[in-house]
Amino acid sequence: MFAASLRAYDGAAQSAPVAQPASDASGAQPDLATRRMLIDQAQQARTAGDHRLALERAEQAMRIQRTPSLRLFVAQTLATLVRPADALTQAEACVREAERDASLPNREALLASCRQVLEETRPAIATLALVVRGERPSDARVTVGGREVSGALLDVPIALNPGRVAIVARASGCTPIEQTVELARGERRSLELAFERAPQRETTAVEQTIAVPPPRTVTVEPRRPLPIGPIVTLSAGAVALVTGAVTFALRNGEIAACPIEGGRFVCADSTAADALVARASSAESLNTITNIALVSGGVLVAGGAAWLVADRLVRRERAPVAVAPTVGRAQLGITAGGRF
Repeated sequence: MFAASLRAYDGAAQSAPVAQPASDASGAQPDLATRRMLIDQAQQARTAGDHRLALERAEQAMRIQRTPSLRLFVAQTLATLVRPADALTQAEACVREAERDASLPNREALLASCRQVLEETRPAIATLALVVRGERPSDARVTVGGREVSGALLDVPIALNPGRVAIVARASGCTPIEQTVELARGERRSLELAFERAPQRETTAVEQTIAVPPPRTVTVEPRRPLPIGPIVTLSAGAVALVTGAVTFALRNGEIAACPIEGGRFVCADSTAADALVARASSAESLNTITNIALVSGGVLVAGGAAWLVADRLVRRERAPVAVAPTVGRAQLGITAGGRF
């Protein structure tokens, strides 16, 4: 319905339906070549029926320079895309700017076209009034269709495009409100908003009575390695004692037939003199080895145990060792107490 209205403002058929832009405050001319190209592309897209592309190119041209004729083009395209609220905004701006500029070419025709858009889009606009029920938080933020609505517009009908509209309202300490409404062409509707305080989590009786102890710092001492020297000494003493026990058993077997008389082995059986002599010599050797092994083993075990106790006492802080004599029936001894 707006296809042929733009060319009424220019005398030449190929000229753009916009007024020539003036220099800005700094005296620099806008990029007229780019703007002209965008306007030509917008007109071509609308002629081809691609109104979305036409709107995109026209809005890009408006970022360079706004004129009433270009606002009219945008308003007409928005109306074709069934966005009457947005078209109404552009048409109203077109009327204001054209009325202020008395030198505008084809001013009367332009004003007539802008007013025509106003008359044709007003009946199609849907309105939604947001009525706040109860207390209105001071920090309440309300968005309608993705656009924030100021507090002054609450309880006032808001012009919207027909279709689905999302309403979101938030305030600190209140439960968020999210609703979606479907508005028909020319529909008038109101919607109540109630900011309700978000429920606080109740503290149970157990949480109220149980006191949480403060965190405690636990120091774990590193495990110290076992001392090698005392362990080797104890091991050597144990080996010597085992060796002495073995040689003692062998020695007893050798002297079974050769008792000791006068400190020497005397074998009564003379039938095998050489064997008996050898047996007596082996028994004496085993006896010597047994004595040496048992004595050295006992010394090593005792020394190793004393070394181990002394090492642990030196390397760690220990409680004092308590030593006390013990006297019992047919026994006498010493008791040592403490940490080792």
